[in-house]
Amino acid sequence: MRLLLLVAVCCLLLATPTSARPPHRQKRVSDQRLAELETLLALAKMNNRKYVTLPVGFGLIDVKQM
Repeated sequence: MRLLLLVAVCCLLLATPTSARPPHRQKRVSDQRLAELETLLALAKMNNRKYVTLPVGFGLIDVKQM
């Protein structure tokens, strides 16, 4: 009887601190999500910008000669 009680108390004491995951988990942003957010921000900034037409090759290449 004492052995059973001792085993039960040991099991209770050992089982309490163990858990499947830590209680205070830090939330992190994955690299893929971070890249997606950066892309969305860049696209939002581009929608507000007026585009300037640049020549092909910044004028260094003459397309008519090709």
